[in-house]
Amino acid sequence: MLALVPPTTADKFEIANQWLQAATEAGVKNAVLLSWAGCNDAANHPSLCKFCDLEKAFNNASSIDNKAIVRAGFYAQNVLTYAKQIVHDHCLPAPTGDGKWAPLDAETLGKAMMIMLVESPMRATFRGQTLTFTGTESMSAAGMAATLAKAMKTNVQFKNVTRDEAKALLKQSPAMSDAEIGALLDQYDLIQQGKMNFVSNDMEKVLDIKHPSLEEVITRDMDKFKAMAEQQPMAA
Repeated sequence: MLALVPPTTADKFEIANQWLQAATEAGVKNAVLLSWAGCNDAANHPSLCKFCDLEKAFNNASSIDNKAIVRAGFYAQNVLTYAKQIVHDHCLPAPTGDGKWAPLDAETLGKAMMIMLVESPMRATFRGQTLTFTGTESMSAAGMAATLAKAMKTNVQFKNVTRDEAKALLKQSPAMSDAEIGALLDQYDLIQQGKMNFVSNDMEKVLDIKHPSLEEVITRDMDKFKAMAEQQPMAA
């Protein structure tokens, strides 16, 4: 079995295609590709629309009998990038304006992909299908700030920033590569343009997995959130 998850490096698509070729040569029969939910609406953002090319190559791998594609929405865990600002400055800075999206929990995504991979033969309801996974509620960054405030029992305000300001903040995170920062900024662009304002029920309908609310995700990950707030450098 293979979970084809492109890395966060600049050459992620080249590497993913190499993995796909290796899987084909090794006779892998079960595979799930992790793609991105906005790839078919990202013509001006090559870092995102290339996911469509990867999907095409994956679907053309005829030797893989059981395959499915998961298009993942914007991850709820991306908010951890701003843990320092949220915990110490009570501020959520993001270049999203009034744009909305449905934050997807990465842990629940992993559980869903594992279920898809281990079943043999792959369930007919998703074999050969492209599923879209998102959270259950579409919200703006201001709404996310309000949810953070409720879960953390403190005050958190949304601050709309420019793309350049967001880039400067993201560069303070030593764990993020330039390629990862660029892709995240491109996702923010699509959110601001209103192209990510949708909710999919594929996860519950096809896999019978109930996605947690954003407040539940934040509460569950609170220790991780606080730890990251202390590890990150303060904004200049």
